[in-house]
Amino acid sequence: RAVDEPIGPIECVDPEGGRTSCDKVRDCIPHHVWRELRQSMLSVLERTTLQDMKNQHDQRQSLLGKEVTSNV
Repeated sequence: RAVDEPIGPIECVDPEGGRTSCDKVRDCIPHHVWRELRQSMLSVLERTTLQDMKNQHDQRQSLLGKEVTSNV
């Protein structure tokens, strides 16, 4: 996957980062939305490689007629 670091829009939904949830998680409506957002982000990142990102960059540069210089 393109990102190896823990991914979480807020601390209480990022179990990979070793962060603990607050004591209000059970009743917190935004928490459930953030958790779903995290799952969506992980889904995209799991199927995206650095090569995919480089290919997208190169394709866009080619379409714009610019010289391709990539830091990836």
